[in-house]
Amino acid sequence: MIVVNDNEVNFYSDDETTPAQVHYQYRGGAFNVSRSALHVQAYTANSSNPRVGIGTSSPAYKLDVVGTTQLSGAATIIGDTSITGVLSATAKSFNIPHPLYKDKRLVHGSLEGPEHGIYIRGTIETEEKGCLVELPEYWSAMCEDYTVQLTPHGPYTVFIKEKLKDKVMVECSEENYKFDYYIVGARTDETLEVVQDA
Repeated sequence: MIVVNDNEVNFYSDDETTPAQVHYQYRGGAFNVSRSALHVQAYTANSSNPRVGIGTSSPAYKLDVVGTTQLSGAATIIGDTSITGVLSATAKSFNIPHPLYKDKRLVHGSLEGPEHGIYIRGTIETEEKGCLVELPEYWSAMCEDYTVQLTPHGPYTVFIKEKLKDKVMVECSEENYKFDYYIVGARTDETLEVVQDA
């Protein structure tokens, strides 16, 4: 059934309560419209800004999807990706061209744990028995507790004298020394439910 109302053309399968699907074949490619979920704006050959909206009648991007979305199969994204929310995956890794061998790729998996962590690391060389490791300005706002690992560059002892919110006070058994530090903490602005219902 086809019903024309003012500037609209409506397709129904049986009556005016059961919308039908519209299939449009163009140059070998299929264009399907089901109910009112898919909207195409300014999609013409001469349009400078064609946009497609799914779940919205006013798409703000080339492809604007409003609602829960599922992609089945492989997906390739070329360019930067911004996600507002939580990204969940069975496994996460980076896959880049090998820096030494042109016919190889380099694949590394991401380190995972029961928290959203932040870290800093570096090296300090000093002639003072005591020194400070300054934490970033934002650190105390994102992290309440943290772990410090110190690795000396010689046969001497480097140890933590005191941990503060914005700095770590370090001392050594010698006056001329060098050490690496690795400081990691859990973010307080993002909590993680480790065991969840299936």
